[in-house]
Amino acid sequence: MSPYTESAKNLSPADPTKKMSKSLGAQHFIGLFESEESIRKKIRSSVTDSDNESNEMIFEMSSQARKIAQGTIREVRELTGLLNMKTSLMKS
Repeated sequence: MSPYTESAKNLSPADPTKKMSKSLGAQHFIGLFESEESIRKKIRSSVTDSDNESNEMIFEMSSQARKIAQGTIREVRELTGLLNMKTSLMKS
């Protein structure tokens, strides 16, 4: 493990000789909007240079990131709706 990091390096669940990468296909990375079940399955099957406790921590981080992204998308949609409403009122 690098002296500059304290986190585990997650390898591809489909091929533990490679790092996770979108360019290798869907089984080689964890998508931000994947279902919780899919993320858990991929993390549990992945090989790391650490232990299962790290895998659970990675799952929790993925889950938090997904919730933040979904909240941000919801906020953008609300702001877009407000902007459209204001634009409509200005045209009237």
